[in-house]
Amino acid sequence: MIPGDKSSARNTPISGDVQERTATEVMNDIKVILADSQFPEGYRWDVGGEMNYQNDMFSDLGKLSIFVFFLIFIQIAMQFYSLSLPLLVMSTVYLAVAGSLIGLFATRTPLGFVSMMGMIALAGIVVRNGIVFIEFIERSRQAGHELTEAVLLAGGARLRPILLTSATAVA
Repeated sequence: MIPGDKSSARNTPISGDVQERTATEVMNDIKVILADSQFPEGYRWDVGGEMNYQNDMFSDLGKLSIFVFFLIFIQIAMQFYSLSLPLLVMSTVYLAVAGSLIGLFATRTPLGFVSMMGMIALAGIVVRNGIVFIEFIERSRQAGHELTEAVLLAGGARLRPILLTSATAVA
C-alpha cells in the first residue's frame, strides 16, 4: 500500500449493532480508544456508515434550513407588507430551537435524526402560530384598537387554539 494513495488502499470494515445506546455515544467511546492507539506507518482509521451519513445529513439540513428561513421570511414579508413583522415571527424560531436543545439536555437525549425532525416541526408550528397571532393583531388594529389592546385581544382569542394545536402536534 502506498501511503496517502486511496486507490490502492485496502480497508477492513468493522460493523456492529448497538443496543440501548446511540451510534454517536458508541462512536465517541471508540474515538477515545483509537486516538490513544498507535498505528504502523501508512495505516489509519476512518469513520463511515451511519456516522458518516449522520454528519452529511446534519450538514445538508443546516444548509437547507438557511434557504428555507429566507423563503419563509420573504413570504411573510409579502403577506404583511412589512420587514419588521417577519423578523418578529422568525425570531421565535431561535427561541423554539433553544428550548428544544434545553429539553434534550434536561432529558439527556442525544441530538439525532428524530430530534432534528422534531425541531423542524416545532419551528413550523411556532412560525404558523406567530403568523396567525400577528394577523389577528393587525385585524384588531385596523378595527380601531390600540396596539396594547389589540395584543391583549389576540392573546385572549388565540391562546387556547395555539395550545390545542401545539398539544396535538406533540401527541
